[in-house]
Amino acid sequence: RKEFAKNRPANVPDAPTHASLLATKNSGNTKDTAQEGVRA
Repeated sequence: RKEFAKNRPANVPDAPTHASLLATKNSGNTKDTAQEGVRA
């Protein structure tokens, strides 16, 4: 991840991690467009 982050523009978000996907799923947030099509 460090190598990818080194040259990534500031406006590009980090990739979702397993933990962040679970947190989104468990929060009940169904309007997160970044999670569309992701199965947990």
